[in-house]
Amino acid sequence: MKNKKYLILLICVVIILAIVFGAVMVFSNSGDDTTKDKIKEEIYYIETKLLGMTNALNNIPFSNSVLLEQNTIKGQEKSNNSSSSGSSSQGSEEKSQGGESSSSSGGDSSGSSESGGDTDYTKYNVQSKNILNIKENEIDWNYIKNTAELLHTSWTTIMIDLHSLNIKNDDILSFSNNLDALILNIEREDKRATLNSLASLYAIIPIYINQYSNDNYEENLEYTKAHIINSYVLLEDDKWEDMQKEVTKAQEYFNLVINSVNTKSSQIFTNKTYILLNEMKNAINLKDKKLYYMKYKNLMENALNI
Repeated sequence: MKNKKYLILLICVVIILAIVFGAVMVFSNSGDDTTKDKIKEEIYYIETKLLGMTNALNNIPFSNSVLLEQNTIKGQEKSNNSSSSGSSSQGSEEKSQGGESSSSSGGDSSGSSESGGDTDYTKYNVQSKNILNIKENEIDWNYIKNTAELLHTSWTTIMIDLHSLNIKNDDILSFSNNLDALILNIEREDKRATLNSLASLYAIIPIYINQYSNDNYEENLEYTKAHIINSYVLLEDDKWEDMQKEVTKAQEYFNLVINSVNTKSSQIFTNKTYILLNEMKNAINLKDKKLYYMKYKNLMENALNI
């Protein structure tokens, strides 16, 4: 009888231990998935910051228009202008001679400040920004410096999350060192060295994905974009043959992406990206910078939507 009680007790203990162990495993896996989701968002954040700086070095927009501040109108001045201009309130947008549209933020939610009891209004121009009109040497270093500092501030938190997923310490250290080099190059406003630092940083992204994810699709897509950026950087020194080699490598990785696409929407962007990669090679053969930048812009916009 005693033996039977011990046996029942032992069975109960085993069942309880199994339940506890199972719960711990589920919680552990859930924690890993949460961290991976967080890392995925952080990787996307890194990517957008790097691309923003890369594009800014040649004034390449991912939008065909940009909002530019024109001037600030004092509240009293605006009141006087309004009374003398009749029914100007119905036309908040006007066509300028250069094909730009301008708008006053007096009646909308754009930033305003109180001054002597009157409200100051800022007037903006929505200016067209096309590749053929860009001036490569007019670099907005303030934007690049601000973006680099934001990335540097975020990196400490991202680094901790990467360590928690057992990313190799050497690969984390490599990003840290390249990020320091990037900031030094930006501080010196050295365009060529800054481009090289950005390419080195972007090349580490697929290495991280390889270590924390089993998603070969995502990894190969990032390798594709990394080689496109390499070709973009090489253009600074007119290394057309090396650019062709980088685009060829991008095509090799993208062929692996094509085999992984399941959704119809992704398939559309994938087909367009495949065509644009071939068009980029043709642009490189023609050795025309502006044409290349047009292909690069269209290609990267598509690749980001896959």
